[in-house]
Amino acid sequence: MMPRVDCPMCGVVVASAPGGGGARRPVHPGCSNAGLEAFNNGIKVTIRMAYGFHHVTNLIALVMLRCGGLDIRLPQPAI
Repeated sequence: MMPRVDCPMCGVVVASAPGGGGARRPVHPGCSNAGLEAFNNGIKVTIRMAYGFHHVTNLIALVMLRCGGLDIRLPQPAI
C-alpha cells in the first residue's frame, strides 16, 4: 500500500513516485519544493564561506544571520 501524506502548502495528497524509488512527489502540479531547495542552497553557500572557522558556533551564527530573515540596516549619515 502506498503511503499518503497531505501537502502542507496546498492540502493535496502527496504520493510516492512511480517506480518505487522512495521519492515523494506532489499530486498537485502547482506544489513544489523549490523554496526548500533554495534555502538548502543558501546554507551550503554559507558553509563554503565559513571554511576555516575554528568553532561550529560561529558557523551556526553565520547561517542564522544569512538565512534567518533578519533585516539589518546599517546606520546612514543624515544629509
